[in-house]
Amino acid sequence: MSGRERVVLSWSGGKDSSLAFAALRADTRFEVAGLDTVREAAPDISHIAFGDLFLTEIREYRECLVAGTGFKPLFPLWEQDTGQLARRFVDEGYEAHLVCVDTTQLGAVFAGRRFDHELLADLSDEIDPCGERGEFHTFVSGGPCFDGRVECRVGEVVLRDNRFAYCDILPGQ
Repeated sequence: MSGRERVVLSWSGGKDSSLAFAALRADTRFEVAGLDTVREAAPDISHIAFGDLFLTEIREYRECLVAGTGFKPLFPLWEQDTGQLARRFVDEGYEAHLVCVDTTQLGAVFAGRRFDHELLADLSDEIDPCGERGEFHTFVSGGPCFDGRVECRVGEVVLRDNRFAYCDILPGQ
């Protein structure tokens, strides 16, 4: 054992989870033991980490969810500037696409777009650059905290519930 506390990261596959993973790996106090969604504490694991950024009600929900499991909740990105996080995500070489867009907040044309500096420049001031208020969700296919990348390509975009534009991410290039 390294003497570090073992952590399981609640994994969504998106940019916030990826940045939380990188932050935990860089923190000498913790060892990431797995990426998962679990309900009971596993042996030698003390914390479960979440990639939440600033929504207090979501944090409180997660803290209640974890209560009684034996895990301590951990929020390595909490209250970091989301504009800086989004730019850092791109600058550090992560690869992601928007896979779901709430069209009441952002145009459906954003579904399937690559999460890059051009996309960030196209977002209005009302849109959180990390999509923390549910404006959009991402799929991360590569980045510096991973051993490899997922080869993928953008597929069809469909509108569901007359509100959400979903973009398929397909295997291959």
